[in-house]
Amino acid sequence: MKRLVLISACLLINLTMILAQQSPGSTITLPDLSDDVRAVENAPVTVPGPDLLPVPLPALPPPLPQEEEIRIPESALTATGRINVLPGQTRNDTYGEAMVGASLWDGLAAHLSLYRPSSDPSFSIVFSHETQDGFAFHDAGSGFSYRETTLQGNFRGGKDQGLLWSLTGAFIDHSNGLQGQSQDFSSISHRYLTLNPSIRLPLGVFTVYSQLSSSSAALSLERGQNPVTGDVRAQELGLKPTVGIEWAREALRVSLEGTYTFYGLINNPASVAEGDRLVQQGELTLASSFDISPALQTGATLGIGTNTALAWYVPFALWFDAGLNDYISLSVKGGFESKVRSLRDIWELNPYTDIGGEPSVDAHWFAGAVINLYPAKAMTLRLAGDWKSSAGNTGDTILMNFQSGSSRALYSYESCPFNELNTRLELRNSWHSADAVLGWAAQWLDRDTQRVHEVYGSLEYRAEDDRYGTALTGSIALDANGVELPRLDTNAYLRLGSGIRLIGDIEDLFAAFRGSEGRIRWEPYLEKGFQAGLRLQFTL
Repeated sequence: MKRLVLISACLLINLTMILAQQSPGSTITLPDLSDDVRAVENAPVTVPGPDLLPVPLPALPPPLPQEEEIRIPESALTATGRINVLPGQTRNDTYGEAMVGASLWDGLAAHLSLYRPSSDPSFSIVFSHETQDGFAFHDAGSGFSYRETTLQGNFRGGKDQGLLWSLTGAFIDHSNGLQGQSQDFSSISHRYLTLNPSIRLPLGVFTVYSQLSSSSAALSLERGQNPVTGDVRAQELGLKPTVGIEWAREALRVSLEGTYTFYGLINNPASVAEGDRLVQQGELTLASSFDISPALQTGATLGIGTNTALAWYVPFALWFDAGLNDYISLSVKGGFESKVRSLRDIWELNPYTDIGGEPSVDAHWFAGAVINLYPAKAMTLRLAGDWKSSAGNTGDTILMNFQSGSSRALYSYESCPFNELNTRLELRNSWHSADAVLGWAAQWLDRDTQRVHEVYGSLEYRAEDDRYGTALTGSIALDANGVELPRLDTNAYLRLGSGIRLIGDIEDLFAAFRGSEGRIRWEPYLEKGFQAGLRLQFTL
């Protein structure tokens, strides 16, 4: 290399001197240096690389998204419409839906929702109102009435690596006419209020969290023309504070959580004994989960608890989820648990339930399994089974026979031991513009419906440009003792313009052929039965 540099330098000097001695227009003759250049030996050139600093690995894996309840707007659950972001909007904008509609028998409905999903804080606010005076081919003013007003809001905020908070609240006002069955009352009303704040704060390798679920449920009986005796109002207060700490590292997650549950009647109705006016339960639970591989997860919980029915008990559970291959997945669970039901659970199940005491604690053994088969693309075959059996002096709340000899004409209830085995077989398939479901549900031991078996299905179609679509759902309940009247619901929508849809609904079509006899769910009270209406939906 040095020899090559020296030759080049000499060449440059000689060329400069020759140019200086030549006159303009003369010819320049260069010396022949080819032999010298060929004599230069090739030598490897070694260039040392820079010193690279080691890249430190993080002490903790990247944080996973916070587990939280999924809230889906009502419109996303039907084929009547979807919430679309209009041109010019961004995901940080506030957008929403408005809907107004009318149906047979003076039915009116209104719905308004506002959403801001990607801001900090994010929120959703939903208001809906539905009222109807007269249904199942009965005239207005005859006691066949229905009204429901709902207002709910969800708010979330905070930073991923800092404090996360949420606040959920809801108010529901619900009223049902007593259809002329009661001599004492004309209607029964329920009002539900919930407020659930929660926080989540990471502290180094640990995360602490806390949540308070508070609720109020009230039942009111509206008097008729005749004077009545006995209670006409009941109000329940519910509190469920939860405090926990969680540790997560790579594939392992461990948490310690304490929960206290209280439900009590706060207006002291005279018809309810003092010992039946409240129910309590406290639990301390250690839970763990482990990701053995991306396709196999397992976990366990173990705790200790006490409640109104049991001086102490040991809740536990074992579970695992496995994706065996591209064609099958399996989930299995089992253990012992104790649940506390509120009066709201009973009133929502059967709105024609009379004032009574707090439901007893439901402690039971349980086991379940779900198998998902994927025989073809976009096709899923699901087989599911669940078993529950009461333990100790506890039981599920069973609604008893209708009080036909009482002037109040309402249902009473009590808790009874139970032994349930329920199964479900369901086939789902999706195409480019359509979805279909066909299923069979069965109750093999104790049952909570009149018929043992139910066959159900649904079919949904939508145009590729989403300009129109329709959906059809149906079910039929049957057993060895007979077959119930099938149920068939359908709806269709047509997009009239940007953000505007016209929606038509038909509910319980076959009930129309029974006229004023209608469909009975809690005898002798009729369901709303056959309904037909139109709605206009606006995306804001």
